Amino acid sequence: MVNLNNSRRNRTDLVAGTLELKQVISELFEAYLLSRNHQGLRGLSDVQKDVSHRHLEMILCDLFAAWEGDPEKFIGYSRGKSNFVRGGSYWNSRLGVAFPARDTFVNLIVFLEEQGFLENHLAPQGGEGLSSRMRATASLVRMFCERQITWVHFIQGRETENIVVKDESKSLIPLDAAEGREGINLEQAEENLRFINGNLGRTFINLNVTDRGLAELSARTTGNDLDGNDFREPFEPSNRFLRRIFALGSFEFGGRFYGGWWQGIPSDMRKFIEIDGAVTREYDYSSMQPTLMYAQMGMPAPEDAYSLPGWPAEIRPLAKKAFNQLVNSDDSSRNPNQWHRFAPSILPDPLPRNWSEQNIGQKAQAQRAAFEVRYGRPYGDLFHDLMEFHAPIEPFFFSRSWGVFQRQDSDIAEQVMLRMLNGERSVTILPIHDSFIVRRGEEETLDRTMREVFEEVTGMRCNLKFEEAVYDRPEGNDGIHIVMADDLHEPAMRSIIEQTMYHRRWKEWEDVIGPLD
Repeated sequence: MVNLNNSRRNRTDLVAGTLELKQVISELFEAYLLSRNHQGLRGLSDVQKDVSHRHLEMILCDLFAAWEGDPEKFIGYSRGKSNFVRGGSYWNSRLGVAFPARDTFVNLIVFLEEQGFLENHLAPQGGEGLSSRMRATASLVRMFCERQITWVHFIQGRETENIVVKDESKSLIPLDAAEGREGINLEQAEENLRFINGNLGRTFINLNVTDRGLAELSARTTGNDLDGNDFREPFEPSNRFLRRIFALGSFEFGGRFYGGWWQGIPSDMRKFIEIDGAVTREYDYSSMQPTLMYAQMGMPAPEDAYSLPGWPAEIRPLAKKAFNQLVNSDDSSRNPNQWHRFAPSILPDPLPRNWSEQNIGQKAQAQRAAFEVRYGRPYGDLFHDLMEFHAPIEPFFFSRSWGVFQRQDSDIAEQVMLRMLNGERSVTILPIHDSFIVRRGEEETLDRTMREVFEEVTGMRCNLKFEEAVYDRPEGNDGIHIVMADDLHEPAMRSIIEQTMYHRRWKEWEDVIGPLD
């Protein structure tokens, strides 16, 4: 039985970047035109042919990209007319039209289904729930594989809308309808993203895990988080381009960068990320949001904003979540009698059998109870102690201030990325909101750049922290030593057997782009 819940949203940004892939798409497009002719349909104008060809390219790239990430994964897409008008989910503000165009999009999906190249599951008419679903069939995969097409053959299309604004319901709105337009040079921001994405498209970003670890990763990143509102980008090698998402219908809020697969993997797996074949290290602005708030008040932030007196060290992740709840909520939640709206990121143990059937309120109550059992104090005490510990920035609590400070930290992230690329050496870094992953050997440059940008933007100094890579040599093993062939054989063979997908991605990159330096 197919699992339609194992899905992701359809992508519209991928295009063919090689002659080999362009040839495959052209052949299928000729088959599409022939099919229309056999059906007695009116011929297409040159403009209509160009539009249809681009739509076919988009669908095929998307289908294969999803298959490479997870052969069982479906792509969710919409067919309803409301999604293809101004303000709909497919409206492209840069083009001033819907992309994809509904009729062309649907007609090509029907064609590919009839040809046996995609599996299609239509959403129920007039009902709510799952959108339509599609995925590549074995026939399409075989065609691509026989022509040696891989994720490396995909690049980002020039018409891609990389800057978007969402309203309070997280629906997309046209850029010219967003507030705060005077607070951003939109043309420059778009050019900056094209520059950053162009570099990412030329960078080999890999994940050094076993095939088993990759399967476990897929299971961990399918669906939503504990609160049901944080969808993780799936691990797909082609997911290497960023877009900037503003919030609350305004350019004044949000603006963080999303889209790279490295942002969606759990934090404990980031140490396995490689950039152009090199191991990496992650540098993080310590307690970014509180630090920005203290800077706004002209004060230095505590060394660790989430370590509280009277609470065990393990409370830190929960304290960070609680802090975000304090600054994300509005004034209606200021009264402690309203704090029952909030729940910690902790699950009851054992998990009730009917957990999936419980509503949000029931789950929140159970999570608060689990917190009190574990720490002997109600969750509200954590709120109270955070507010007391951070009394200097109390005006930002219950003020929905998160969006303003996200805009500030996203501006900082943009400048850090640009400076690293425009320095004496062009250095690729991978952003994860307020942290960055850099190849080993470039840590000093990143450290200096992060500090300089932060101080220029805020007028205050900042604290940084970094995560050690998994590949550090043991102490006393830094000198030159001889490695015998026998010493290499066993680990090399084990790597080949257990990490076939890792080595495959490496070969796919070198086959198309060439050997790494």
